[in-house]
Amino acid sequence: MTGSNQTDQEVKFTDSLHVEWAKGRAHMMRWKEEFLLVQEEMRHVIEYLNWRAAWWYEWSSLRTHADATVSSGISGYTNKQAAICSWIAEQCAQYWLPRLGSKGITPSWASHFLTVLNLPLVVPPSSNVDNEAEVDLEVAEEDEMYLDDDGDEDFDSDD
Repeated sequence: MTGSNQTDQEVKFTDSLHVEWAKGRAHMMRWKEEFLLVQEEMRHVIEYLNWRAAWWYEWSSLRTHADATVSSGISGYTNKQAAICSWIAEQCAQYWLPRLGSKGITPSWASHFLTVLNLPLVVPPSSNVDNEAEVDLEVAEEDEMYLDDDGDEDFDSDD
């Protein structure tokens, strides 16, 4: 079927296939971008929390007071805040890394936390760190990735 041999119905059908293909490709590309953005947001959260912990430690050393009791209180408060920020960063990594690893994803920020938290590094032989070269997503696999056996979204598998 070429050029003038196609009927109007065949042309409309071919055009609708092209439109559906373009929509599907655009959808896939949005998911690839979202896939990378979520990993970047995870990295950003952990980097911010680590920066904030360092900021609290630095702030503690910059504050001086003539009264030893006040200095001790400031030091205790800032050290507690720094420890909280560090703990939250570790908890995020502890929650995210096993889930990412089970999908064959090893983000660049993972190396520090894998050793600190004693988590195993799960990297399939064909995967790249951060999956920068090519993100292989298929809509059907992606939908199954986030659903448990009864079809509900399962974001916390620890329950």
